[in-house]
Amino acid sequence: MSNRGVSTSIHAGNHYENFPVASWLLPARLRSPVLSLYRFARAADDIADEGTASADERLSKLHQLRSGLLAPGDLSPHQVKREPLTQLGIDLGQQLAVCGLSPEPAERLLSAFSYDARFSPFDDEGALLSYCSCSANPVGEMVLGFAGAGWPVPPDLLSASNAICSGLQLVNFAQDLHEDLARGRPTLPRTVWPKEWGWSHGAFSSAGDIGHPEKIRVSVWLAERGLERLREGERLIPLIRARLPHHAWRLALEIAVTVRGGSAVGRLIQRRPLLPWKRSVRLGLLDFLGLIPLGLALLFKPIR
Repeated sequence: MSNRGVSTSIHAGNHYENFPVASWLLPARLRSPVLSLYRFARAADDIADEGTASADERLSKLHQLRSGLLAPGDLSPHQVKREPLTQLGIDLGQQLAVCGLSPEPAERLLSAFSYDARFSPFDDEGALLSYCSCSANPVGEMVLGFAGAGWPVPPDLLSASNAICSGLQLVNFAQDLHEDLARGRPTLPRTVWPKEWGWSHGAFSSAGDIGHPEKIRVSVWLAERGLERLREGERLIPLIRARLPHHAWRLALEIAVTVRGGSAVGRLIQRRPLLPWKRSVRLGLLDFLGLIPLGLALLFKPIR
């Protein structure tokens, strides 16, 4: 399933991206480590989701990423480049080591992609949130570490970051509902499934059409849970401004804009809950530009 986050019509490489990757909003010193994290996660996401490879083939490639991530940290930049996937792991591992960070969050991220490679539906909401704790939360934890929050990241910063990351993941599941169902990978817990859905022998099936009330219930359920967590995590932005080095205000603004984007998508789905059953919900570039003043307002919101 996708690990893309919330869309603002920003592109990176050959992929439609949901937030400005290593964008101009980030402090210059953060762009290299964040870009190495992005490339690592992007490669893992493609391995887990794209194409027709078997689960074993996908897991083998994810293992190459992990082997690079856990390689010795004293590799010379003049050494011959390794196999591309291993090199992506090495690049991220070195960025983490330089900042004094553990590779453990990146390993948790890989565990989520391994789950995707062997996909089975979530049994209940707890299982869904447990997935988010590996598929999304480690990204925020590593970015805060790169930004100088300390290691381990202080609990109040980490809990707010986790709420934002899980919220973005849940809104993403709502906005890409149509795309994920077309892949046979429902991202909704079984306890919330419409009665027409079935799962047998590793295959998803939908017996007949689903009525509009059920479709509305499903998309609104996901969007509302994402919005709840985004509201809970908003306190991270003024905390970064107050507690991290001076240059981190730009990171705080980047996060604020992303939170506002996620909230905008979630509210759009609340207003038009049938839309994600037809196509993936996206904000346009003009929408993104309109988020900047909203992000600035959140940046200077008093700390509670």
